[in-house]
Amino acid sequence: MTAVAVLLLVAWGSALAAGVAGRRSFCWLRRVPPVAARLPAVSVVVAARDEAAAIEACIASLLASRHPDLEVIAVDDRSRDGTGAILDRMAGDPRLRVLHVGDLPEGWLGKNHALWRGAAAARGEWLLFTDADVVFAPEAVARGQAWAIAAGADHLAAPPELVGAGWLLAAVEGAFTTFLTSVMRVGQVASRRSSAYFGVGAYNLLRADVYRAIGTHRAIALEATDDLMLGRAVKRAGFRSVVGLGKDMVRVAWYHSLGEMAGGLEKGALAQVGYRPWLGVAAGLAVLGVFEGPFWLALGWQAEPARALGVCAAALALALYLGVNQASGVPLWTAVLLPLSAALLVALYLRAVILTAVRGEIRWRGRSYRLRDLR
Repeated sequence: MTAVAVLLLVAWGSALAAGVAGRRSFCWLRRVPPVAARLPAVSVVVAARDEAAAIEACIASLLASRHPDLEVIAVDDRSRDGTGAILDRMAGDPRLRVLHVGDLPEGWLGKNHALWRGAAAARGEWLLFTDADVVFAPEAVARGQAWAIAAGADHLAAPPELVGAGWLLAAVEGAFTTFLTSVMRVGQVASRRSSAYFGVGAYNLLRADVYRAIGTHRAIALEATDDLMLGRAVKRAGFRSVVGLGKDMVRVAWYHSLGEMAGGLEKGALAQVGYRPWLGVAAGLAVLGVFEGPFWLALGWQAEPARALGVCAAALALALYLGVNQASGVPLWTAVLLPLSAALLVALYLRAVILTAVRGEIRWRGRSYRLRDLR
């Protein structure tokens, strides 16, 4: 038990130290001074499938952007609700272009194809890929672009503020952001010496020439985690990525219930483990041990020094949770629920892995994709 406690202490200590060190390379978009200089043209590409409940607020917020040279390209990806009609009604604004996709070619995931179609029609020197349920503050696009240019970056990924969740869902989202930040080594993304990469569906901003140089979305046509894979392609090609923080500037109601989150996890549950279910189960159990281990040691029957080391590891885990979710918008008091929320997160993940393995396919937005085609 002492050896396990030491390993947990090292794991959480390393994750926290990397996060603290990396904070200097992060940028709060809300703290970027108002932009005075003229900026290069930017094209915002929005992929929307059955987003009638959210698309109008998203597009309206983008059209309210204080940017001197902005266009919005909204791609209606085979929607079965009123998404297309809403977009057509809003298209009276000359800055908005609406594309309707009628069918999905073989060898593509729907969202990736829609984003590719939108980017192909864009005229901007910069491209901002976003989701149809994201709401932007008027300065969000300009400040992110200005900071990326000033930092000499080719790509900026800015996680949004998560809003609208009840206390339990918010706690599970907080556990997820803590896990993702650690696993993706987000604090090291800006370093050219590190292989760490990052991307986020709500705010993936990059130069158009870099997008073409990495092969566009064609190069990641069948990647379920398209946002992360776009960031990976940027880093692997030798370009520079940086991370921004979108709180107060970029907002999204990520999920509305734990059931909806369970369904959402089915899309990407196996993507990061090469669509190998056994590895997905192993990864889920390992994550469960890393999250639950410190608290089990701290509150269990173990003798010293295992208990003391467990207390220290638990404190480090909570500190990382608080640091990460200060930027995510998740209420910080939910840190006290971390053992519960982490267990729920892993349970939802393992459910997604098992269902996907049994079905032999990913089901997402009314379409199925066979695992053997995605591997």
